[in-house]
Amino acid sequence: MTDSPKTDWSSYYGNPFPAARFTRRITACRALSLLKSAGIHPNPDVLELGGGGSSFFPAFDRAFHPHDYKVVDNCIEGLRLFLKQNILNDNVSVLSCDLLAPPPVLQADVVLSFGLIEHFSPQDTPVVIQRHFRFAKPGAIVLITFPSPCFPYPLVRASAELFRIWQFPDERPLRLSEVASVCAQFGTVLKTGLNRSILLTQGYVLARKNECRV
Repeated sequence: MTDSPKTDWSSYYGNPFPAARFTRRITACRALSLLKSAGIHPNPDVLELGGGGSSFFPAFDRAFHPHDYKVVDNCIEGLRLFLKQNILNDNVSVLSCDLLAPPPVLQADVVLSFGLIEHFSPQDTPVVIQRHFRFAKPGAIVLITFPSPCFPYPLVRASAELFRIWQFPDERPLRLSEVASVCAQFGTVLKTGLNRSILLTQGYVLARKNECRV
């Protein structure tokens, strides 16, 4: 039995999905709105998990002026691109890390991921969600976004696969209830919803970590 195909992240970071440049701006606007509603203080320490080549950092930097914005990824090429794109920023750092391995000691005021958890198996997805809270300080904010199987995601994905431009063979769209129920084990879920402004419908869960450690 052979393993299922995996997304080639090194190739993707160098040549993103054609619609990504448009959808990233919409996702960033929605994410900033959610984070502002959570009352994040200025100059937070931030972790973006699976954020190699992060397109969200510039918007977050302008809005919150983070003390440290650390991108955690196991794709060296993505981390290299992130540092190259932000070479003049002294508040960025990177860490090469497998989120399924024993976790390093990290603590942040805000933990984010955009399109990460759906690339893991049903057994591993809850582990990766838990890592978000493991890396968050007590009372910190966690924001997770992920593709949802709600319309029009299935239609857009089928079309992309038909024209052979789909780059994510291991992507598994997730229902809000599936993600929110795991988040609720480690924190208070503040908001959930769907971003239908982009064709590949995205779900999101905004939560605050419990005061006890995970």
